[in-house]
Amino acid sequence: MTTNKGNHFNNMGFALDESKSMKASKSMKTIITQLSEKFELDLKASKVRLRLDQDGLMPLVIEKISTHLLSVAHYYYVNGHAVCDPKVVFLITSDDQWLALEITQLVGGFCGYAELADDGKSVKRFNAAGQKDLCNYTKLWARNIADQGWLQHGVRTGNDQHLDEIEIGLTPTPMLYT
Repeated sequence: MTTNKGNHFNNMGFALDESKSMKASKSMKTIITQLSEKFELDLKASKVRLRLDQDGLMPLVIEKISTHLLSVAHYYYVNGHAVCDPKVVFLITSDDQWLALEITQLVGGFCGYAELADDGKSVKRFNAAGQKDLCNYTKLWARNIADQGWLQHGVRTGNDQHLDEIEIGLTPTPMLYT
C-alpha cells in the first residue's frame, strides 16, 4: 500500500493515522483480473476499457482511466442518459494492491473516501471507516459478479476505446423489479 505517513488530518472525516492502513479489495482484483485475462484486456495499459453484456443484467464496464486508476461499473439508461450504478474507482498501487477510493450510486450519489496525492499514484489522506466499508462492499459486489456468471456468459460488445473518446454505446436495459 502506498500512503504518506506522518501527516494527520481531521477535515471532513479524512485522517491519516499511522496505526491504520487502507484495506485492499482482493476479491474485486481477483474477478476483474480473471475477466481481463479471458477478454484480453491489458490492465497495465493506461487507458483501456472492456464492456461486457449478459442477458437480463446491466452491462459491466471495466476501464483503466489512468495509469494507476481503474473503474468498475454497471450502466443503464435513464431518460436517454447512461447512468452508472454502481461505479467504484480503485487505485492500483506500486505493490499491486487495489484500494477502493470512491463510489457513485444512483441512490446515495458520490462518496469519496480517499484523496490522491499530487503524484496520482499514492494516497494523501483517507477516511479509514468509510474506506473499510467500501472495501467490504466491493467484496460483496465481486462475489455477485462471479455468481452472475460474467466469466462464463459475459459477451464483449462495443469497441474498447476509452469512454472519453466514444459514446458509451449502451442500449436501454429492461429493469426487472421484484
